Amino acid sequence: YVGVSVRRYRFYAFLIAGLLDLYDASLEVRWLQWACELSDQALSRFYDKEGGGFYMTAEGHDKRLIARVMEDADNVEPSASSVMAASLARLADLTGRKDYRQAAGKTLRRFGPRMRDAPAALPAMLSALDLASSKPRQIVIAGDIFGQLGHFFLKY
Repeated sequence: YVGVSVRRYRFYAFLIAGLLDLYDASLEVRWLQWACELSDQALSRFYDKEGGGFYMTAEGHDKRLIARVMEDADNVEPSASSVMAASLARLADLTGRKDYRQAAGKTLRRFGPRMRDAPAALPAMLSALDLASSKPRQIVIAGDIFGQLGHFFLKY
């Protein structure tokens, strides 16, 4: 029973990251739109609006739970908070949405002391911090992206 909810919150984080990779590879807007829809759902269901970060269970998921848990380490797989921080930073750059930038920043601030004191515990979160702190590089290709020049740029 608990395992189902754990997979579900991780499902959001990793699917959103995958959709952003699909968008980067294909430039098909549907992947970006779906990533935004899922991000909005993840923010409403799992995000700690006060302190940042993502809980393992949705609010009100199970009344028997004493506390909602949030991973504070990247293990074999990165934590959902690490993956979501990176995805939200990417989405903020792609869409210009300030709420994504704010949620990414708040999540990174929440884990700031842990990254400082035990950086080996959160390598994916450190990568998300680097991504969120960097100014994105953008190349605008005007015209037919499926023409010769568009194929040249998309190839590299």
